[in-house]
Amino acid sequence: MMSFLDSEDRLNGRQIQRSAGCAIPMPELHTCIDSTNIRAKLLAADGAEEGSAVLADAQTAGHGRYGRPFFSGAGQGLYMSVILRPRLDFVLWPQLTSFAALALCESLEALCPSLDLQVKWVNDVYLRGKKLAGILTESIISSSVQSPSAAIVGIGVNLCGRLPEELQPIACTLDSAVAPPSRNLLAGEIIKRLLRAEKEIASGTYLARYRRRCFILSKDVWVQEGGNTYEATVLDLLNDASLLIQLPSGEKRVLRAGEVSIRMQGGA
Repeated sequence: MMSFLDSEDRLNGRQIQRSAGCAIPMPELHTCIDSTNIRAKLLAADGAEEGSAVLADAQTAGHGRYGRPFFSGAGQGLYMSVILRPRLDFVLWPQLTSFAALALCESLEALCPSLDLQVKWVNDVYLRGKKLAGILTESIISSSVQSPSAAIVGIGVNLCGRLPEELQPIACTLDSAVAPPSRNLLAGEIIKRLLRAEKEIASGTYLARYRRRCFILSKDVWVQEGGNTYEATVLDLLNDASLLIQLPSGEKRVLRAGEVSIRMQGGA
C-alpha cells in the first residue's frame, strides 16, 4: 500500500509556504492528532492570523458534518485545517464552504490537469462518481460582538492506499485516476486559493464555476433537513449558493442547509 510516510514527500512547512506563493505563517505539522479542526479552533481563539494552517499525517478523530467520522489513514491523505478571517457580511459566511469546495477542485486540477472533478452540494468533492474529499467549515464567534471572527476550513482528501471495505463502494482515492501530487505542493495551492475567499465571495465571481461542477442540478434527490427526509427535484443553484428545489406537490423551496443525495430510479 502506497503511503506518503514511505516516501521523501513528508510534510514540510517551508515547502508549503513556498507553494502558497505568498506570506503565510509557518504551518503547524503533526504526525498524529485528534483533529486538525479542533487544534485550528484553539489557535484561532488565541488570535492566530489568517492563513495559519494545521496539517497531520493521521487523525484519530477526524470528522465531517454532523460529527460523522472521516477516515484519516496514516500517510494516505491530506488532512488540513486553515484559518480564515474574511471581512464579510455575516449572511455571506455560509458561502465559505461552497467556495472551499471549488478552491479544492481547482487546486487539484492545477497540479493534475487531467482531472475532472465535481461537487455534491454543498461540501463534497467527487471523482468518477465517488467521494474523493470532504470539507468541514466551522466558525469562531466573537463573544464581544456576537459575530464570526474566524472560520476554520477543514479539508480531507483521499490521496492513496486502500480505503476501509465499507467505504469502497462510495469513496475513492486520487491514485485510482492519477499519480497524487506532493502534499506540500497541494497544501500550499489550497491555502493560496482559500485566501481569495473574501474577494470572490463578496463579488460572487466564484458561483458560476461552482455551478458548473455541481452535479445534482436538475436531479431528483433525497433531502435531509433537520430530522426530516423528503423527496425533491433540484431546480437551480441561487446566488447565495443555496438550492432552489421543488417538492412532488409542486411547491418550491429554498434549501440553505441540509444534505442531498441522488434519488435512484425505484427509490433506492
